[in-house]
Amino acid sequence: MTTQFKKTIYIILAAILGFVLNFIVHGAIEIPVLYLFQKDFEKYGLGLDWQIWVLIHHVGSVTLVITGIIFGIWLGFRWYVILYDNKGNLRKQYEFKNIFNRCKYSKKN
Repeated sequence: MTTQFKKTIYIILAAILGFVLNFIVHGAIEIPVLYLFQKDFEKYGLGLDWQIWVLIHHVGSVTLVITGIIFGIWLGFRWYVILYDNKGNLRKQYEFKNIFNRCKYSKKN
């Protein structure tokens, strides 16, 4: 497997991970909000009607999906540099002793 192909697969899988994590964040936000709306919509609805809240939900959902994918891509690039050397080989375990210095050092490569 070539280095570029390995890096591409790694970043695509990290983007998919970011997309999946987006749903966890979405649920963590939406479930408590819907619980409060169901409890007392007049009090917790901020004076907005359901059509506005649906619009807020759609805009927020799209924003979360885009943010999740961008975060996944960033995470893929970041961790690829940490885990693999310039030839695409997995780094040895002893090279991970100070991972944060490795990140700063690897940006120069």
